[in-house]
Amino acid sequence: MEDPHYQAREDLVTLPDDDLGPITMQGIVPKFPGRDHKIRHPGREKGRDNQEVFAALGITADDLSAMKRDGIV
Repeated sequence: MEDPHYQAREDLVTLPDDDLGPITMQGIVPKFPGRDHKIRHPGREKGRDNQEVFAALGITADDLSAMKRDGIV
């Protein structure tokens, strides 16, 4: 983790996690010129983005609530 080459290439990054605090994880490999290689988060709790994802698929909040009630989601 202390290797200067790894640090310069951001092959290992430390990110905040809501449950675990700061965690070190792999960076993005390979890296491509002109691309954003920023990691937004180390992962989220199960279901955190359901509303946004299902809305993008045309599923309404009422339909999502029904799927939760029926144990589908």
